[in-house]
Amino acid sequence: MEKTSKTWVIVLAAILFAVMTFAGLPQASAAGGEEDTEVSSGTATNIPTDIVGNWAYTQITDLMEKGIVAGYEDKTFKPDNNVARAEFMVMINKAFGYSQAKEIGYSDVKAGDWFYNDVAIASAAGYIAGYDDGTMQPNNPVTREQAAVILAKVLALDTSAYKLLPFTDTDTIGAWSLNSVSALFDAKMISGYPDGTFKPTNPINRAEAAVLIGKALADRIPLTSVTLQFPAITLQVGKSQTIFVTVKPDDASDKEVSWVSDDPAIATVTAAGYITAVAPGKCTVTVTSRDGGKTSACVVTVIP
Repeated sequence: MEKTSKTWVIVLAAILFAVMTFAGLPQASAAGGEEDTEVSSGTATNIPTDIVGNWAYTQITDLMEKGIVAGYEDKTFKPDNNVARAEFMVMINKAFGYSQAKEIGYSDVKAGDWFYNDVAIASAAGYIAGYDDGTMQPNNPVTREQAAVILAKVLALDTSAYKLLPFTDTDTIGAWSLNSVSALFDAKMISGYPDGTFKPTNPINRAEAAVLIGKALADRIPLTSVTLQFPAITLQVGKSQTIFVTVKPDDASDKEVSWVSDDPAIATVTAAGYITAVAPGKCTVTVTSRDGGKTSACVVTVIP
């Protein structure tokens, strides 16, 4: 009996040791494999399998860490895939903090489309427009010259003049994009191919998009606040007054703002903050920054 008791003690101890050891090991998911890892960040454990050694590795992982781009469910990034116009809008909106949308009426952008809101935001930010036929063509690849125009507008580069470009195919760059390409080249944002060409109508891929956006963000100073000169004003019908907006910091990279009156029947406002009293009543004039959607409001009281 004593021998039997000792045997059971040894068996129980072995079982307990096995249970404790197993409890300390990483557990598999219910599906039988390792748990899925979020790929929206570029941390060491979440790096997509197909960007290791890629020429844009640093920019891709940096943008992933900031939540501007993300990988796919199969843990790849597909750096050589072309970027659709809608996808580029999503990247730009996230990178530059654009959030204000406006009403849009493109025939190929419907309210239920996954990109609808980003197209509305891009349109409000003013860096992209549709085609003459009333379409946006959101699923078409964004070309190199289109990307140049978009970034020139986002960065508020001076596109009023053309500076000589060294590309052998400069004559194939559209007149509508030539100054933007020139401005970006002058800012060392873009370059040509080893054969001396620019290939303006070539689509950009995901790696190229990451590099372009990374360069655009490199020296950018975000806007933190906008403040109107007066929180409230009173005007007589027919009278006008300009109110000024203060943007902080003073050296913010993007100081673009938009103005709106919530009741133009009482008072209107121009893009320069020029308010005109139309009819007795009260309304609110709001200024909104393009960068980050910061706002400030002024209550306008109109008297007879």
